[in-house]
Amino acid sequence: VLSRRGEVTRIVDGPKYKVVGTIGDAKLLRGVMNVNGWNEYHIIARGPVLMQLINGQLMAVALDEDAKHAPPGGVIGFQMHVGPPFKVQYRNIRYKKL
Repeated sequence: VLSRRGEVTRIVDGPKYKVVGTIGDAKLLRGVMNVNGWNEYHIIARGPVLMQLINGQLMAVALDEDAKHAPPGGVIGFQMHVGPPFKVQYRNIRYKKL
């Protein structure tokens, strides 16, 4: 986890993580999630700045300044959680290089 819901986190050499700001209360931001339907995730990754928006609401920001451990390129992955059986579905996936 680079940055938790409601936080702006700065990652520096080490890597060392430090919360440098807040977006909002994590419990209140949880209310943005649609638990019985689809949610829209929007990830903006530009240089060392990573922003996660869910259903139009900014949820987390990570400023990854750990140059020693930062790869020059990356892959796109889809997150899954461990635990009891569950169903994961994706639709309308779009990628736009800026």
